[in-house]
Amino acid sequence: MRTLKEVQRAIQRFVIGDDDASGDAGLAQAPFAVAARLRVYRHHFFLSLTEALAAVYPVVSRIVDEHFFVWLAHEFLRANPPRDPRLSQYGGSFALFIERFAACKGLPYLVDVARLEWALHESLHAPDEAPLMPGALRSLGDPRSLRLPFLQSVRYLDSPWPVARIWTWHRDQSEGVSPLVLERRPTHLEIRRMADAVGFREIDPASYSLRSTLAGGGTLSDAASAANWIDPDFNLALALGELIADGVLADANVKASSCLQDDHVVEERAADGADQTLGERALQGSAGP
Repeated sequence: MRTLKEVQRAIQRFVIGDDDASGDAGLAQAPFAVAARLRVYRHHFFLSLTEALAAVYPVVSRIVDEHFFVWLAHEFLRANPPRDPRLSQYGGSFALFIERFAACKGLPYLVDVARLEWALHESLHAPDEAPLMPGALRSLGDPRSLRLPFLQSVRYLDSPWPVARIWTWHRDQSEGVSPLVLERRPTHLEIRRMADAVGFREIDPASYSLRSTLAGGGTLSDAASAANWIDPDFNLALALGELIADGVLADANVKASSCLQDDHVVEERAADGADQTLGERALQGSAGP
């Protein structure tokens, strides 16, 4: 005699496509109507989740064509059934699945297109927050140890491919559009929501390094070092001023780290000849008139 849990698990396996589970679920002995209804349920399960994936990944679907996408989604669903009752949370591992899916190996940029579309989706559904106001950092201590909270709708993504151009070309593809010429070109994107619209823009590698390090929880000192490694002439004071002006920082929980090491100090010589940390210059610049 099977336990209720064993029958439930067998039905779950059957719904996600394991026909061999029908015996464990007792479908062979069940009335025909029961088995038929479960097959209808399985059909709608795959149909609704495939449509949900297509809504989140419309450009991925267009690149591979609709029929291939249905097959790709079906294989993804079998390997990754939903774990969260919220439909908006489903599909976050789709890019990783594409990366490992043998039939997609001929489209090496497809993974990053999927990553971009999931970032757009997450940004769109992130909670509303108040941005950090100019001058809000002046009251804090050592600016080098700051960990700056970003709005939850802000995402950063880099790719060895011109993923922004690929995404835009396929989204807008129609007769008369010039052919897309594919070539490897590193791209650094900032994704964010403004009001009810979500979009992205390309930023330079040093600014990307600064912002993505800060967004990942790094200190201002760590982020400055990362940016300076890419561009020795990187102007942190100007970059932090732009960061605040762009409104990507959240007005909550600005923290100073207690584990700042002495060798993480970043300095620049001010115009008047006095040594001054870049963070201090940026904070003074945000003070306003």
